[in-house]
Amino acid sequence: MNDRLLKEKTLILDQLLRFLVIVGGIAYVPSMIAAVSGGLYLIAVVDSAVYLAIAGLAFWPRLPDGLRISALVFFSFAVGAVVLFLTGPNGAGYIWFSCAIVLSALFMRRRLVVLQLALAVATLAVYAYCIDRGWLNHGYAVLSVVIISSNLLLVSLILVFLIHRLLASMRQSYQEQTVLAECLASELADSRRFQAELSTVLEHKDELLRELNHRVKNNLQLVSSLLGLDGDVSCGDSTAGRPAGQVSLATVQRRLQVLATVNELFLETTASGRIDLTRLFESLVICRLDSVSGRAQRCVVRSLDSRLGCTPQAATVLALLVDEVLENLGELAQDAWLDVCRTAGRWYLLVGPGGSGLDSDGATRLVERLLGNLAGDRFFGTPAVEVDWSSLPGNSDSVDQPTPAGGPNLYQLRLAIDQFVSLEPAPPPGG
Repeated sequence: MNDRLLKEKTLILDQLLRFLVIVGGIAYVPSMIAAVSGGLYLIAVVDSAVYLAIAGLAFWPRLPDGLRISALVFFSFAVGAVVLFLTGPNGAGYIWFSCAIVLSALFMRRRLVVLQLALAVATLAVYAYCIDRGWLNHGYAVLSVVIISSNLLLVSLILVFLIHRLLASMRQSYQEQTVLAECLASELADSRRFQAELSTVLEHKDELLRELNHRVKNNLQLVSSLLGLDGDVSCGDSTAGRPAGQVSLATVQRRLQVLATVNELFLETTASGRIDLTRLFESLVICRLDSVSGRAQRCVVRSLDSRLGCTPQAATVLALLVDEVLENLGELAQDAWLDVCRTAGRWYLLVGPGGSGLDSDGATRLVERLLGNLAGDRFFGTPAVEVDWSSLPGNSDSVDQPTPAGGPNLYQLRLAIDQFVSLEPAPPPGG
């Protein structure tokens, strides 16, 4: 704030000095003619010297402002004193005194203004004393000089008071505006920060709303399919000696339990919003131990890559698919195992019964039954699920060729899970 006021002060001083050079030149010429004609050569010399000095101050701005102001006040006071002593009240000495006092009030500190007033009083007192002693004779009595001087000082004091009051008021107003500008700048910065935070919150809420909308659609699709099972009771086939209605009810209950498991995992997800694949399979295994179908199935999840994960939407479909596979596999074996592998750039879910594996007949029946169930299911009919069998490691790749040990070939169920599930490596912990 002080730097800006000093710059304004310097600008006003520069403009004032240049104005004095231009306008003073107009008054300088007739003043010189009058002084020379009247034989007042000292006044002519003083006026010329002061005019040249002011011109130098105006066009040499490298001088400090304090020095230029002091010189300007001194020149005004010197011209006033010379004119007063040589011409008396008939000249412009009093006017130059007033000019010096006004300039000091505008640009100088208060104590310097008081000093300037004291010098003016002292000069006028000396002038009155010289008239009283008869050293100067301008046709005026001492009383007249005292009256003129007292009125000059009174007017000067009034001007000094008004100037200081105006400057103080302007300075206070400027300070208030500066404080207001700083407050507005601070409020603007806070507003922008709040706006950025609000935008972040709104974006997060939009993501949550999209997530909620996505999950609601999935759940509605699930509920619609589950409700549709009720219409299949009358035309359903019996399985394993159980009526079709009982089979449909067990399917509804199993899928609801799987959906609840996935939702619980979703609520436990971190900021990444991904569900760890190992945790998903282990939760399904726990779910199968207390199967509502009446067969408590034990399942082992083999060592998976800890970076593997899937989105909550993908986890819902994948969990239902794994549960369906395990349910169909439960017709052949009570124990099972799960694994995931990547072959030729694709992700595959590998499933096999506990023990060694499936023979060719069991693998064929399992694939046919599973394909039939998935094709007629509202969840897995579109897109089609790729289900086939593959030979276990150490076995022949051909169904007709026996194993090197001479025993039967054993197979595992293989599902291409990346056709309908976006399964990508999750970022490592802390990465």
